[in-house]
Amino acid sequence: MKRLEEKKLQVICGYIDELLPQFEYSKPKNGLHIVGTFNNVNTQQLLEKCNKKNIELINMASHNALEFNFKNASIHEAYSTLHSIARSI
Repeated sequence: MKRLEEKKLQVICGYIDELLPQFEYSKPKNGLHIVGTFNNVNTQQLLEKCNKKNIELINMASHNALEFNFKNASIHEAYSTLHSIARSI
């Protein structure tokens, strides 16, 4: 993984830990696709709320599993998106 992408991943994972403590995930070994599950959160309702705010989340086949894709997002955009998701819970 490129050094810049590694740093971006570290920062984004820090934001997730801070803003979405109920989201359990494993830090990816490469790339900026982060998959995890929410504890005690109705992901269907969360998806609906986020869609209304034009926040795209990828619903995985597993129960309550979602994927965040921050490949094309700036650090600021990632923080803003995660903050909006947290407010939607």
